[in-house]
Amino acid sequence: MLYFLLLLLLIWLYTRFIKFLHQKKTEVQIERIEKEKTKELTQNRLNFFTFISHEFKTPLTLILASIEKLITEKGVEIKRIQNYPI
Repeated sequence: MLYFLLLLLLIWLYTRFIKFLHQKKTEVQIERIEKEKTKELTQNRLNFFTFISHEFKTPLTLILASIEKLITEKGVEIKRIQNYPI
């Protein structure tokens, strides 16, 4: 009888240990997936802000170049230039 109880105890401990290992493995996988998603989200944000920055910068550069060209070609008066700082 004692051996039987000991055997049952060992079986129970073994199953608990297997469940514990499975739980830890699952937790590690979840953490890895969360890290990957966080990294992907950060990269998407960076790409978004880079794109937006480029979309603002390009037209502003074209406008600024046109204004500078007008100033140099037309010989705009100095007082008038001072009214429109670049």
